[in-house]
Amino acid sequence: MIREPNGSKEREYKQYKGKKPSSAANNVAQVRAKKGQHEEIGSIAQTRVEQVVAQDTGELALIAIFLRNGGLESHRVDLSFLLAFPNLQPMFTDAFLSWGAVNSPDTRRDCRDYLRRHFFAYLMSDWTRMLHPGDIDDELLAGFRDSLVNNVGARGKALHPSTVGHALSVLRSILGQLNTGPWACVANHIAELVPSRPAGAGRKTKPTEVLGMESLLAIIAAAEREVLVIEQRFAKARVLLVDGRILLREPGRVISNTHADYSDFAVCLAAVDEAYPGVIPDLKVLIAKSNELGCAVQFTHGHGAITSHLYASGRDMVPFVLLLAFITVFNPDTILSLNWQDIDINKDHVGIPAIEIVGAKGRADRDMVRLLDPDSGVSSSLNLKNLLVSLKEITLRIRPHLASEHADRVFVFVQQVGGKQPKGFGTDSAITCLPSSDVVWMRSLKRFIIDNKLPPFTLNQLRPTILDLVQFMDGSLEAARKVGNHGSQVVTWTHYTSGGVKARYRERIGQVIVLRERWLQTGGVIDPRRLTPGQDKGAATPGFSCLDPFDSPRPNQKPGRLCKDYGGCPSCPMAAAHPSDPLCVGYYTALEAAIYRSQSTMSARTWIERWTPVLSDLGELRAWIPPSVLVASREIAIRLPNVG
Repeated sequence: MIREPNGSKEREYKQYKGKKPSSAANNVAQVRAKKGQHEEIGSIAQTRVEQVVAQDTGELALIAIFLRNGGLESHRVDLSFLLAFPNLQPMFTDAFLSWGAVNSPDTRRDCRDYLRRHFFAYLMSDWTRMLHPGDIDDELLAGFRDSLVNNVGARGKALHPSTVGHALSVLRSILGQLNTGPWACVANHIAELVPSRPAGAGRKTKPTEVLGMESLLAIIAAAEREVLVIEQRFAKARVLLVDGRILLREPGRVISNTHADYSDFAVCLAAVDEAYPGVIPDLKVLIAKSNELGCAVQFTHGHGAITSHLYASGRDMVPFVLLLAFITVFNPDTILSLNWQDIDINKDHVGIPAIEIVGAKGRADRDMVRLLDPDSGVSSSLNLKNLLVSLKEITLRIRPHLASEHADRVFVFVQQVGGKQPKGFGTDSAITCLPSSDVVWMRSLKRFIIDNKLPPFTLNQLRPTILDLVQFMDGSLEAARKVGNHGSQVVTWTHYTSGGVKARYRERIGQVIVLRERWLQTGGVIDPRRLTPGQDKGAATPGFSCLDPFDSPRPNQKPGRLCKDYGGCPSCPMAAAHPSDPLCVGYYTALEAAIYRSQSTMSARTWIERWTPVLSDLGELRAWIPPSVLVASREIAIRLPNVG
């Protein structure tokens, strides 16, 4: 490998002072490559790059242009930094156009900045500008990774592993997306050579922020309340439409040719419904077609009031999304992009009626499947089946007017701002984005929070919060892993476990250590392994619970050390008994037998002074045991070690 010094003469290349669109053949190839990714063919055909002379500086600029449908201005991305590398520029330009055609403007800008700030800055400092694509080999890419890892910023800090990982991922993604054209094979080969991200690149530096129980219950209550209001509104609309149609055709109806003809809300609603069986257009269209009806909608009833009785808005979808997110524990984008084909309301599961909901999880090796009870309560007043039926009814009117990619979406609505087009969350004619990044969703959720006076939260917080509660209540990382559909407990611990739960796990690890220490020091007499998960392992005697096992008032016990007074719990003021539990009562009976059996192992005086008070307290405890529990405890055979 030969490096040319920075001051060496570089190969001259022709600079274009006019416009140089990318070849039509390359555009057509991109169309074919992107058809399977639901991109608008018209947009891809117009995706191009232009070289222009900047008016302010007179320097040559390279601009990538991405057409946006809906009459919006094309998105322009400045790639002028590629001009410094004339031999690499054609491949990276074609790769960026191909990759950018299926990504959002924000993603394009972000990845362009990463490419310029990291990879091309590395080439600029360490390599000749006359590099060819074939010169990008293992050594160059390994050097790029090392430069990222060893890079020290202005404040003397190294780049975070996540930043290093993202810089490598951007290079790999952009080049790996090029499927056609003269540079496709070379670009894909380079993408395969890009080193993997460093250890810790995907690790969260802060614990997942979860919601408190009070906030969680407030969100559920608000969502339930809104769903019931929406159901009542659409039920009322059905009645109003029937009444309005009757009044419209009433024989004695007086026509004044003013908007007073539609002063009755039911009449106006029915007239709009008949004139526009799908989506209700803007006011200017209503007025142009019928001035009387349009003015009545505008001045008497309001456009929003009329449309809200005919179909749902993005704001109406929020409580339905939240309640389904609670019951399915799906990721935000999985829940927002659910299709009706993913839901079987009448699933027969081994002869038991069930609802099956399948959530596609793009990064997982398997989809998430939930088998749920149709009558299970989503909240105190709603069950799952009724929620889904209601959701289907309020979106039925606009389904024939949806674009093909959203025709089967569960959550669909009509935009209230801009063009009145029905859609689901995510991709539309103007921009490609994930459902959870859709501005309609974000604004609607914010409005839901304000309307219900809730503390700020995001849809991303619900899943970690629920998994956190599973771990807290069940005490098992494995239980949370199964609910979250994670392949490894490491994923659950790293990404979906809050700081609080991690602290409780560390306390449990500490508890295991001190329990093992006590078990060894007592010669195995106090054995926590024989206890069930629901029993208190801190208490020195099975069957009891201890209020403070590290500050026992019993004789010969040291503060700050786990109590080792096996058998002494009946006489300890820090102990709590469970006379209604047959298993615990079985332990009390076994303890009494162990005390009597221990007479032969100690002097009579020691036994009388030490253990007769305990036997007396056990006798008093027996008076609190219900007869039925005492009978049940006799069926449990327990033998405890001798006391000492």
